[in-house]
Amino acid sequence: MSGAHVGAPDLHSPLLLLLLLAASLLHPAAGQDDGDFVTGAIHTIFSTDCKRFFAFQTLALAHSFAKAGQPGNLTRIASCTRQQLSLMRREDRDMVQTHIAPSWEKHPTKPDDYPPYNKPTGVMDWLDKANPREEWILMVDPDMLFRAPLTPETLGVADGWSAGAHYSYLNGVINDLALRHVRHVAPRNDTYGGPRGRRADRVGHYCLVRNADLRRMAPFWLKFTEDVRFDPDAWNLTGDSYVEPGDRPWISEMYGYAYAAAHVGVWHKLNPGVQAYPSYAVWDSIKVIHYGLTHRVGGYGFDKHDHYYFNSFRCPPWNMSMERDIKEDYGLFPHPPHPSELAPKDNPQDQYGALLVVEFVNTINEGLCERHKKVCPASEQLKEECGTVEEIQKALAAEFAVLDAPDSVCVDALEIEKCLMYLRDGLCEKEWLQMGMSCRKTCGRCFGASMRSPPGQTVVANVQAKEPDTFSTEGNVGKSEDATLGNISISEKDEGNVNQDISAVKHAADNEHSSPSAVAEERISNTERERARCRKLVGV
Repeated sequence: MSGAHVGAPDLHSPLLLLLLLAASLLHPAAGQDDGDFVTGAIHTIFSTDCKRFFAFQTLALAHSFAKAGQPGNLTRIASCTRQQLSLMRREDRDMVQTHIAPSWEKHPTKPDDYPPYNKPTGVMDWLDKANPREEWILMVDPDMLFRAPLTPETLGVADGWSAGAHYSYLNGVINDLALRHVRHVAPRNDTYGGPRGRRADRVGHYCLVRNADLRRMAPFWLKFTEDVRFDPDAWNLTGDSYVEPGDRPWISEMYGYAYAAAHVGVWHKLNPGVQAYPSYAVWDSIKVIHYGLTHRVGGYGFDKHDHYYFNSFRCPPWNMSMERDIKEDYGLFPHPPHPSELAPKDNPQDQYGALLVVEFVNTINEGLCERHKKVCPASEQLKEECGTVEEIQKALAAEFAVLDAPDSVCVDALEIEKCLMYLRDGLCEKEWLQMGMSCRKTCGRCFGASMRSPPGQTVVANVQAKEPDTFSTEGNVGKSEDATLGNISISEKDEGNVNQDISAVKHAADNEHSSPSAVAEERISNTERERARCRKLVGV
């Protein structure tokens, strides 16, 4: 896929950054609020800067996007300074559809160096300048790989709900941090996005949200990120175990998104079986790999942070040794073990997690090989190393064909008698997240089964039908059948191994909950007040 990208803006001063942001808030693009979104269409976006660290992640994500058959367009939002953009390779910029946005890595008015500001500001800039018309926006991180399509249908999302990944460590949706920042949001009485009593969902990327909703959320995504970042007591309330007393939490941006969604009345249906971190037990045929940690299998390990200067565009010869130094970190990554070399695990769930380590590294190499075969001169090493990648991929396909079969990886973690009792008592719905882990099969949550959805809610976005086949944005660059090319890094935690004896789930109270649109309609005027804040900030 060749990339259509916006020309580099002149990013000399913080004032100009503010003006650019204010423009996106004060002057919405023509037609962006008139409801003419293409029903059912999806646009996938991810955020990076212009450093080479994100090149291999971008290439691999784009490769997996096409390989999995994810529908719609894929756009990278690269937030860069003018100097950073000048150092970015042309091939890097063009390997995927790219939107260049102003960099907020250094806050223009506050003493804060925090790259995740680029997530909300980049999204705002893209919504304003590109004005995408798809009904749905899917936001993923660059260190994610698609294994299967993520759509409203495959995620079981309907009737006004959004979808996302469950991050259990986001304690600030239910403790004093929520009271400090979203006290005005009524506590929830459902378990679709976290525990009862929460004032926001325990949600993070991936996120599938309606275009119209994201436009209302985006200004508050930035506002709440700033608020949590500068809250002197937030360090002890976020659930970030790495933050030191008095420090600003690295995961402030995650709260920015969660609080913004709650503020405008957007709520998420979370499904713990969609995304997985390699090497940990897996309880369903997952759709997305997230390789944000150190992942090991046997004597092999991979951590993306060890490859900050990896050169994705270097042709052979390559040093494929695990012991190579930083000067030789280019071309391909050292091959993971062949699936046949892995020690057998005691159960399919652990075996699946171990194979995911092999899969994600091999998928990155697969994307790199695709590039090298097109660009590099033919050589024996290119043929041999990329041949190894193909062999590993074939072996993986055979292994997963067995593990993805019914009654293999997706089974109940609890005894069948308990799960049947919980099903009879209605807890599959009332305790949505817990049952999605402990009684996944009995509750009908296995992928391929008919996934249960929350009770219907009013759709916030007003959309009308168009022909998706004739639709595209940003230079009419869409995903063709043969197009296979084309995050800010946050503190990620191990969400734990669900292969444990989960204690009996308590009987739930009535599963009443408010409509996402009910609160949203009351707060539309707040968006205008937030735009007014930007007017005052820049003096316009």
